[in-house]
Amino acid sequence: MTSPDPFSHPFASSLHVVCNNSVCGAVHCRGCLQAIKCRDVDNHSDIQLSSSPPSSNNKHRSPKARGKNTTSACAGGPGCAIWNCCKTVRAIAIWEALGAFDAVFATEAAFQVSESAQHQGVGRQHRETYVKLLISKTDKSMRRFEDAFLRTLRVVGSWLQAPSSSSASRDDDDGEDGESHETLLSHFLLSSFLLEVVHLFLSNNAVRDWIAHSETYLGILDLMKKMLDYGLGSVLRERVYVAAPSSSSTTPGAGVYNPFASTSAAPSAYSSTLPGVGAAVSLSDLVKQLETHRTSLRDVTSKIQFPITVDKVNKLCESISYLLLQQMVGGF
Repeated sequence: MTSPDPFSHPFASSLHVVCNNSVCGAVHCRGCLQAIKCRDVDNHSDIQLSSSPPSSNNKHRSPKARGKNTTSACAGGPGCAIWNCCKTVRAIAIWEALGAFDAVFATEAAFQVSESAQHQGVGRQHRETYVKLLISKTDKSMRRFEDAFLRTLRVVGSWLQAPSSSSASRDDDDGEDGESHETLLSHFLLSSFLLEVVHLFLSNNAVRDWIAHSETYLGILDLMKKMLDYGLGSVLRERVYVAAPSSSSTTPGAGVYNPFASTSAAPSAYSSTLPGVGAAVSLSDLVKQLETHRTSLRDVTSKIQFPITVDKVNKLCESISYLLLQQMVGGF
């Protein structure tokens, strides 16, 4: 049996907890451990997750007992009760998505995560080269990673949603601190390679590449919009020291720490004055440069003959306008 897609909604194997009592088979939310029932919107029947694989003894049990242990697992979607259960399970879902992305990135870009400062510097340059190659060239062998990147952007964005009224009420009853929840999500995002890849995509100012990878850029801009709406604008202000354009140095200091770890945690030796280290740039800084991108994109629309491409370019311009407006009003 093949393993489930790690980016599927909503990570059923990770977010649903099933009672290991074969007779019970009750399903609980992994975040708050509340008993839940997921409803299949196609046939309007309640779904229970399998707590164990079918066995030869199953046929000797009553149909009711067998049903609890053999029905299909919840595959997510609008009928899944997890979607509006609690803040904690949304944080777990985002953590699972980021972990799956980091694993795919490490495999596809062929790098190893290391605690060594020198190895981290080499790894950063290797990852940067890989992503820049992906953006600048149409290489089908690299399509798997871009697909995983786009799916991660969409999955994380889908969990950055306002809870339903019942969910919000339960979070308040449990005394859950909204500020600590946002801090936890910020830590997850800053500890992943996802925002590093976002940073590299936004650093690219070639309009041709923006159009060629329009779906990916739309996913990036949409995630940033949802981060703002969710109160995570501070993450976009985190700065990272990038390698100087003319430098090929692999000595410690050339981007040698996790580039989106909190700047307060960055070793003091990693100063922008060290050889091979450029300016500290945040995603917020890059957004300020998008005005030029928007102007260039609008200029090329008159030269594009395909309506679908024109629609994508217009959507890119709209998303850029939203982020620029949010920045003007102090959103981040």
